[in-house]
Amino acid sequence: MVTNDFSCPQAIGLVFAGAAGTTADSDGVVVAVNPIKTVLKQFGVSLVGQTCTASPIERQIDGATHQPATISDALRASIEHVRNVKETHAHNLLAQPGVVAVGIGGGDTPGTVALKVYITEDTAQMRNAVTSEVGSGENVSFRVIGGRFKAL
Repeated sequence: MVTNDFSCPQAIGLVFAGAAGTTADSDGVVVAVNPIKTVLKQFGVSLVGQTCTASPIERQIDGATHQPATISDALRASIEHVRNVKETHAHNLLAQPGVVAVGIGGGDTPGTVALKVYITEDTAQMRNAVTSEVGSGENVSFRVIGGRFKAL
């Protein structure tokens, strides 16, 4: 995935799965993306080619110190809390059969965020497995999103 700056496109993520028609709030398309810096760090590699200044979207993705000033301190704290919960539970969630992605997205109300867990089959058993892993002790809003996901 690259920025839409055609004079200097920059990689911002690696798409690894997607699905069409899975949820009402996604306009019918869900795509799972690993942030490019995470991918590069994991493999100990770097990109080659043209060097550009950081794009606005890259600055947003890069972390709290580069987020736009329009994000409130409360929202920034909420994002950081959900990020920590994701880091704590993602490995165990992804080890469960049927869980294909764990991410952070918009919450149920404007200005909030939620942990999002994407599953291949939306069953009570899968929802219970996710709920028992994340639990209410984390004090985090989370959504389980079922669909037919496939690697791209």
